[in-house]
Amino acid sequence: YLPIPADFGGAIRILNLVQALSSHQRVILLAPGTWSDARHLDALPATCDVTLVRTDWTARQPATVRKRLLQGRSLLQSRSFLELATRAAPMAPVIDRLFQTRNIDLVHYEFTQTAIVAPPVPRPSVIDAHNVEHELLYRVARDSPSPLSRILKSIEARKVRALETRLWYQADLVVATSARDAETIRGTDATATRVVANGVDASYFAPPDSVPRRDRQIVFTGALQHEPNAAGIRWYLDHVHPLVIRSCPDSHLTIVGPNPPRWLTDRQLKNVTVAGRVEDVRPYLWQASVSIVPLHAGGGTRLKIVESFAAGVPVVSTSLGAEGIDIRHAQDAIIADEPSTFASGIVRLLDDHTLASRIRDNALILAQSRYDWNTIASDLLDSHREAREMFARHQREATMRELNR
Repeated sequence: YLPIPADFGGAIRILNLVQALSSHQRVILLAPGTWSDARHLDALPATCDVTLVRTDWTARQPATVRKRLLQGRSLLQSRSFLELATRAAPMAPVIDRLFQTRNIDLVHYEFTQTAIVAPPVPRPSVIDAHNVEHELLYRVARDSPSPLSRILKSIEARKVRALETRLWYQADLVVATSARDAETIRGTDATATRVVANGVDASYFAPPDSVPRRDRQIVFTGALQHEPNAAGIRWYLDHVHPLVIRSCPDSHLTIVGPNPPRWLTDRQLKNVTVAGRVEDVRPYLWQASVSIVPLHAGGGTRLKIVESFAAGVPVVSTSLGAEGIDIRHAQDAIIADEPSTFASGIVRLLDDHTLASRIRDNALILAQSRYDWNTIASDLLDSHREAREMFARHQREATMRELNR
C-alpha cells in the first residue's frame, strides 16, 4: 500500500524511511493502490519517483467481498491468503518495465510477502519484514474465542511460515524491527539478518508550550483493522478499564485509530470516546496524561510507544507491547501484563505527578537519542551496503562454480 496518509505503523515506517533514503539516493516507490489512494500521491517526497499499480483493495481497506472470497479460496489450496492477496495486484509486469527503463541497483521489499515479485534480472535484495507474520497469526489463533477461527488461523499461519521461510532464504539480507524477530528469522536459515528498529521524528512530536495537558486523560492510538490492536483494546475495556474507573472515576479514555470495528463503535462505555481516524494524532497525545499499549499479540516494535515518548506522554504497556524497545521498567515506562497491575500502573501515573514527570523525561531522552528516524535510516543504509556486498560475493561464487565444472 501507499504510505500516505501515514496514519498507522506500517505506513509511518515506510514514509519516514523513504524520506530519509531519498536524501542519499534516488528512490523508486512501487506500490499497489486503489483509485482513492491516488489522490495522495502529491504528498510523497519530491525526490521519490512513485509508480502506483491499480488494485481493488489493499491492507488499508476494510474487508471486501472479494477479500472474503480470496480467503475462502486459500483454504482449498496450498497457497496462503497472504500470498494470494499479494499476487492479486499486477506488480510483476510493472517491475519488468521499470527494469527496462531505469538503472536499478537494489530492490528493497517492504513486508516479506512482497518479495514474491522477483525482478527480471538478479539484483541485491533486502526484505524489511516489519513483523514475523506467521508468529502473529499463531498468537491471534491462540487467543481467538472461536474454535473455527483458531483452526483457520492456524492453517494460514502454517502456510505463511513456509512462504516467509522461502522468501527470507532467497533474499540477500532481511531486516527485522526487533532483536526477537531477528532471532526468529535467523532460525529459518535466512542468509543474513539485521535489526533496523522503528523510529520517530522527535521534533515533529514535541509538544508546543501552548497546548495544555488535560488531567486524567488516557489515550490509545493504533490502526483498529489490525487484529492485535483491536484485541488489545478489547482486553483493556473488558478487564482493565473497570478497575481504572473504580480508582479514578473522573479519568477518560480516547481511542484513536482508523477503521474501528463495529463492536467497538456500538459499545456504550462510561468515560470512553472512540475518535476513529483523525488527521493528526499529535494533539491527542499532547493532551493525554497516559498512553496505553495493551497488546498481547503482534511482532516488531510499536511506533505508538516511541511516538508517545517523543510527545511527552508516559506509557503503560504489556511486555509484548514493549518488545524490541530498550525500556527500563518504572524508569522509561511501566510494564504490566495482568489487568490489576496494568490498571495500577495507569492509576499511579495519574495520581503521582513526580513519577509521571520522571518517566516522561527519561522516555524523551530515549526517543531522541536512540529512535530518531535519521539514526534508523543510517542503520538501513548500512544494511543496503551489506546486501550489495553479499550479492557481489554470491555472484563471484556462482561464477567460480561454473568455471570449475
